[in-house]
Amino acid sequence: MKTHTMQPEVAALGTVINALDLLEEHKRLWVLQTAASRFSLTINPAVSGSGTPLRGADTPPGLGTDKLAGGAEISPESFIRAKNPTTDVQRIACLAYYLTKHRNTTRFKTKQLTDLNTEAKSPNFSNAAVAVNNARKDKYLTPAGGGEKRLTNAGEDLVNALPDQEKVKALHRPRKKRARKKK
Repeated sequence: MKTHTMQPEVAALGTVINALDLLEEHKRLWVLQTAASRFSLTINPAVSGSGTPLRGADTPPGLGTDKLAGGAEISPESFIRAKNPTTDVQRIACLAYYLTKHRNTTRFKTKQLTDLNTEAKSPNFSNAAVAVNNARKDKYLTPAGGGEKRLTNAGEDLVNALPDQEKVKALHRPRKKRARKKK
């Protein structure tokens, strides 16, 4: 009689299913999305568990929407944990992104970022003004007038690349400069 050995991916699937069985539906989705984001994987939300496409209102939010099942917003704490910023500048960009995309606050002051940082239960900045200024120097934030800042496209790109630090590094690779024409 031939014995079958369990493939590692089948064993992992069993572990995941057993762990998810213990959670409520919206927490299951958060765990799956966070794990997928951690490994830079994309989940196709338009396919049901049976492999058939979902339509209309039945379509759950996708990985990039930062929403939980049922359309509930992700908390600042969950968002920061999922993005896993490794520097103060990255954390400032993540907080600015959260304010912009989840709080409809496109213009903000440093105080709003530090208040959101506290709400996200992240470590305090040693000097938030310096971190914000460094994010501005890196072109993730730009002045919006009246002492306010706003998130730039480069800042959005940074946050979308997180938590994959290799993708973040790729954003900073210098581009070749075009040769100038001689006159």
